[in-house]
Amino acid sequence: MPIKITCPNGHTLKVSDDMAGKTGLCPHCKAKIKVPEPVAGGLTEDDILEIISSGNQNWRQQAKDTSGLDPMAERAAARRATEGPTPPRKACPRCNAAIPGGMRICPNCKTYVAELGEI
Repeated sequence: MPIKITCPNGHTLKVSDDMAGKTGLCPHCKAKIKVPEPVAGGLTEDDILEIISSGNQNWRQQAKDTSGLDPMAERAAARRATEGPTPPRKACPRCNAAIPGGMRICPNCKTYVAELGEI
């Protein structure tokens, strides 16, 4: 699977896997480019296609694995996991603003909203 890289002058290139870790020249501007090594533990497109096509039921757990993420992304993933389902929302018939399902008056246009509607 080709590796996508960008030279210092902004040219986007695709190089073969066997070039990983090597240095070469951009064919457009002749700038030196170091081809990065593949990230350990990351999923490639082939891995993703294999998960999808095999019908693997563990894909949800694999998708939830945040061990390779930066600290901010890990905190966001942990917060999403503890928040639970989102509360119902409704649309204001006058301004179409999405408002929480428990509100009876739209905070945007002050219109009375009696029931839940489709958003």
